[in-house]
Amino acid sequence: SPTRQWLLELEQPELCSIAELAEMGIAIAGFRIDPKTYSPARQTSYRNMWIKSLDTGVRHAVELPEDARINYVTWSPDGQKIAFTLKQSNGLALWVVDLAVGKPQQVTESILNATYGIPYRWQSNQAFLCKVVSTQGEPPAPPIV
Repeated sequence: SPTRQWLLELEQPELCSIAELAEMGIAIAGFRIDPKTYSPARQTSYRNMWIKSLDTGVRHAVELPEDARINYVTWSPDGQKIAFTLKQSNGLALWVVDLAVGKPQQVTESILNATYGIPYRWQSNQAFLCKVVSTQGEPPAPPIV
């Protein structure tokens, strides 16, 4: 953490699953975009998260939904919260863990847009600026080859 009070441990799988590799991606100007989630296609995600207090040495797991796909992890300016996105079947949702409590809370629905860069920014210790999807229609049909 910025205050050197906390250590964040993230677990990343060695390989992507076949299902992740099979997800549709659209090539646009050198980027591969997942049209269902408005995020990079085939993006490697973290699966588990642990928080350790450097003062006490106590480490505990952050309880996340099953098959969590964690990305875009950032610390709050005061170092007392962690924000991250969870990739769900219909998009990216913003979540926050208050380190004093240790429980994650969902901040937004699956509306974030990460097609080009981080989909949110901390504005203060309590507020975010988010890039969101303005309309969510059906993704384009895959090409017939």
